[in-house]
Amino acid sequence: MSTSEKQGLLKKSTLTGEEIDEISRLITVCDGQDNLDLPISLDSLRRRSGNEIDDFLYYEHSELVGYLYVDGWGKEEKEMTGMVSPEFRRRGIFRQLFEAARGECKARGVEKMFLICEQSSESGHAFIRAVRARHDFSEHKMALQTFVERQRSDPQFQMRPATLRDKEALISIIATDIGDEKDARQFVEKIFALNNQPQYIATLAEQPLGTLRLDYHDGEVGIYGFVVRTRDRGRGYGRQMLEYIIRQLHGEGIKAITLEVAVENKSAIGLYSSCGFQVVTTYDYFVQDI
Repeated sequence: MSTSEKQGLLKKSTLTGEEIDEISRLITVCDGQDNLDLPISLDSLRRRSGNEIDDFLYYEHSELVGYLYVDGWGKEEKEMTGMVSPEFRRRGIFRQLFEAARGECKARGVEKMFLICEQSSESGHAFIRAVRARHDFSEHKMALQTFVERQRSDPQFQMRPATLRDKEALISIIATDIGDEKDARQFVEKIFALNNQPQYIATLAEQPLGTLRLDYHDGEVGIYGFVVRTRDRGRGYGRQMLEYIIRQLHGEGIKAITLEVAVENKSAIGLYSSCGFQVVTTYDYFVQDI
């Protein structure tokens, strides 16, 4: 083996352009083989801070055949997903990647790991069973197909990018959703640390109404953290927020718009479907304590 040949497991805090290209090709192979939509953003890989080891790669004679991704969000909990090239499965490669990631997370004080697996992935669920992770929740990924616009808007409704001056208003909105002001404050502080993910605030008669976040990645935009203040739900304001954002993104020339929603949230699924979103896949989240 030459000194330049890559072999076995590599742990990385940042990735080279060549490594990201290798990961992209592996995603294409696995998505195509298993008809999947692996939730790994290449743009997020390019934005790695370099402060933590969150990427785990496995090579066979310089060919990338396995990869595990750990998200860069949060300190106590981490989400991870990964893949192994079809012809290299059943050799313990993903187990090595997983154990390396678990060891790294444990050393950093992470308390829980969430393993993301598409419902249609037989090999992924076989691994989940092998490590005895327990199911926590599931989410649909929905993509906008044909935008259905009702063009009705309350004249007192406004929506704009949030600034630090809106911090307390955002906390008040999110606290009504999660039921804890301390957790809401921590969440909002994390949001403002994400410079690449603009946060929006909606108001009604200049009072805080709702919020959502946009994530621009890989040629599409994901809508996240979509919250309407509890007392204002069921009055059409969520639809006004969604239509506002879709019109804005279309104005920017962006057509690929996605969002994720808990499978049991029937009211939200109904809203998104009525605007033209359709389910494209479903992700199961499994938790394992460290």
